[in-house]
Amino acid sequence: MISYQFKIYKKHELNALMLNICKENKLNLTFLKKNEGLGGYNYAYCGGNEIMLAPFVGKNSLEKKLISFFHEFSHLKLNQFIPGKIKGYSINHTSAMQYELWVTMLGLNYAKEKYDILFSDESVTWLLKQNFTYKNHDGGEELSILESNKNEYILKYFHININNIKF
Repeated sequence: MISYQFKIYKKHELNALMLNICKENKLNLTFLKKNEGLGGYNYAYCGGNEIMLAPFVGKNSLEKKLISFFHEFSHLKLNQFIPGKIKGYSINHTSAMQYELWVTMLGLNYAKEKYDILFSDESVTWLLKQNFTYKNHDGGEELSILESNKNEYILKYFHININNIKF
C-alpha cells in the first residue's frame, strides 16, 4: 500500500509557488480581479508567455486554482510532448477536447514529478469537465448537421498516422 504525506498550503504559499515556477520558466503570472480578463471567477488562460488566473471561489478553490495553473503552464511549456503534435499548429490530429485532455494530463504529471503535488479526484474531475467544454470543436470526431436536412448527420474523422510518431 502506498502511503502519502499531505502538506497544507495557505493562499500566499500557493501564489508564491506559482510565481516561482513562472520565474524559473521565464513566464509572467497575473492574478486577475473579478472584473478583469474575461470577468468572473474560476478560470485561467494563457497566451504568449503569460498565465492569467481569475479569482477562484467555492469548494477546493485553492486547489482548483493550482490545478488550473498547471494546465495553463502545460499549454506554454509542455505541449511539445503531445503525441502527434504538428509544428505550427496549436492542435494536433485530435479534436480540441482531446488536445486539452493531453495538456491537462501533462500538467498533472509535471506537478507530480517536479513538485510532488497530487491533486484530489474532485479537482481533477472538475478540470476534466472543463476540458469537455471543447467537445466538437475543430478536428477529431465531429458531428455536423447538414444544412440541407437537419435530420441527417455527417461524422467526420481525422486520423493520426501512428507510423510517424516516435515514442
